[in-house]
Amino acid sequence: GMTTSDDEGSYTIDADRAKRVKVAIDHVRDLGGEVTTERRVDPSRLVGRDDLGGTVDVTVIVGDTAHVIDYKDGMAPVTAENNLQLEQYAVGVLAEYPVRPYPFTEMWLTIIQPKLAAKGMPVISTWKTTVDDIMDRVVPALQREGSACDQPGAPRIPGEDQCRYCP
Repeated sequence: GMTTSDDEGSYTIDADRAKRVKVAIDHVRDLGGEVTTERRVDPSRLVGRDDLGGTVDVTVIVGDTAHVIDYKDGMAPVTAENNLQLEQYAVGVLAEYPVRPYPFTEMWLTIIQPKLAAKGMPVISTWKTTVDDIMDRVVPALQREGSACDQPGAPRIPGEDQCRYCP
């Protein structure tokens, strides 16, 4: 295998990992369109706060559809439907465009998780939504939830989902 590093440290790319990543690359190639990888997005223009940015693994613009794709290399199944991380990324992608109308109307949010094949589960989960849904539902929710976090004495709520990967 080959050893490389990212912002989380170094890791080895062995044949199995390369095979898993190829699943994602093949999916992206099959979509066609304009591909951007490791795209830093910042939803602040739409939500009015600057602490919700992130890095989208892959975005693909094809016709009237923007694909927002996240690669997961773990075994714990993650679904694309109502996935808060993907929804925030979608808002970040939209924030890059100055005004409506956007150059696309559909947003397909996708998780690619190749290790799920070992459990006999689908490795690609896609949730098809629209720009209007993201703008009308997700943007106000992020504004509401973000300002709730700013309140003095805002509750800190540990739990299975939000703390699963914390030390």
